[in-house]
Amino acid sequence: MTERVNAVLLVEDQRHESLVRRYLERLRPGKYVFRSRKAGPGKGSGEQHVRQQYANEVRACRRSHTDTCLIVVMDADTGTCVQREQQLAEQLREMEERPRLAGEAILHLIPKRNVETWLLCLAGHEVDEVGDYRYDPRLGPKAATVAAATLYEWTRANVSVPIHCVESLGRALPEFGRLP
Repeated sequence: MTERVNAVLLVEDQRHESLVRRYLERLRPGKYVFRSRKAGPGKGSGEQHVRQQYANEVRACRRSHTDTCLIVVMDADTGTCVQREQQLAEQLREMEERPRLAGEAILHLIPKRNVETWLLCLAGHEVDEVGDYRYDPRLGPKAATVAAATLYEWTRANVSVPIHCVESLGRALPEFGRLP
C-alpha cells in the first residue's frame, strides 16, 4: 500500500481548494489525506485568514511526525506575488519561526489577480493579471477539474509551457516540486 501524506490546504475559498485537491488526486490518486483550512463564509477576508493562520500551520507541519505538506493558496489581488511572499515571511518572523527552507514541503501558490485567472488560463483562455475574472461566465462547474488536468500536464518534467500562461502561474509551477 502507498504511504499516505497529510496535505494541509490553507486556502481563501472553495475554488482554491478545488483546484489543489483535483490536482493532487490526479498527481497521485489516493496518496493524499486532505485537511482544509479556509475562511468561512462571512468571516472576513480570505487573504487575511490565510495570512493569520500561516505561521501556526507552518509550525504544525514542521512538528508533525507524519509525512505532511502545507499548500498555501492566496490571491495577490491588486498587489504583487512578491508582496504576498513578503507578508508570509513576516508572519513567520512575528511568530519566531525560521524562514521557509528550500526543501520544505510548504508550497506558496499565489495567483495574480485571483485564482479565476489561473482557472481560465489553464482552460486555454487568453487572460491578463489585471482583470477580475471572479464572475466570468466561462467558469463553469467543471472549471477546477479542467484546470487541474492542464496543471498536471504543465508540471511534468521537460514540458514547454504555452505562451498564454500568465506570469504568476509560471512562477508557481516550480512550487509543485516541493510535494512529497
